[in-house]
Amino acid sequence: MRYKLVRAVWLFFALLIFVCAFTATAAVNTVKIKLNGLGLQKTERVFYLYSASSQAQRKRSITACELAFVEGESVEYFLGKDADGDELARKILETLGGELLFTETVCGVRSYYAYAPTLYQPVGVKGGKVNLHIAVKADGIAVGSPLIFGGY
Repeated sequence: MRYKLVRAVWLFFALLIFVCAFTATAAVNTVKIKLNGLGLQKTERVFYLYSASSQAQRKRSITACELAFVEGESVEYFLGKDADGDELARKILETLGGELLFTETVCGVRSYYAYAPTLYQPVGVKGGKVNLHIAVKADGIAVGSPLIFGGY
């Protein structure tokens, strides 16, 4: 009887870990998969672990054990000579089903803040819910969820 109980508890936790890892994997790949069709050349991908804030641990690659702790991600892309970053930002918003909340320009970087129901949990920014951040500069574009943390 005791053996069966221990085995049942072990199986429950194994299933729980599998479900968490599967859910995290699906969320982690959301931004990358949906943007592949836009013909962008990826330069860097960053995962945010343990927090959806600037306090998050930033990693370029993660292990299977860390999947359950992913709270966000960002991907940077090169822009070609003739590419229009603002037009591309609008296409990204459309592709991810994002609703634009507001934009701002700081030091030559134009940021688009939006909410997309299929992405990570939103964070509060200027009284709204934001979980999609697109930053456009002269030679590149970055897409992050919920926000891009660190320098861009």
